[in-house]
Amino acid sequence: MGFPVYAGATVQEALSAWWAAQTALQAQVADGKLWHVEAPETTDLPYLTYFAVSEPEGPRSTAYYMLEPTIQISAHASTDSAAAVLRNAVRDAIQSAVLQVGPNTAWYCLPGGQQLTIGEGRGPNGSDCWMATVDVDIPFQKNIS
Repeated sequence: MGFPVYAGATVQEALSAWWAAQTALQAQVADGKLWHVEAPETTDLPYLTYFAVSEPEGPRSTAYYMLEPTIQISAHASTDSAAAVLRNAVRDAIQSAVLQVGPNTAWYCLPGGQQLTIGEGRGPNGSDCWMATVDVDIPFQKNIS
């Protein structure tokens, strides 16, 4: 039995499909959502956001090229340890995800760089919170034709 495949026309849509199946992670955030770029100012802690850090092109040919996007997922919480625990849970879950972008399956979801910082103004109503991040590489081949 293989892993489930989470499909979307874009990396963001495939990531959203993956998130929709992550009921254990959804239970760990106040609103059950994974927000793109930023959460509304009234969102309670803890919560998650993600955005594309970069999407460089890799090797090219006349038939295909490689896209090598890196997505940063940020866990926002009231303490540094709560943010790190949530980030680690996301990291552990996504490393086994199989994402399909359009007709192409991503080669892997590889968690990489991590950091822990104060998220100034990122808490409810502009308050400060802790922010633990993980970068995830999601390379895939894209056909030119």
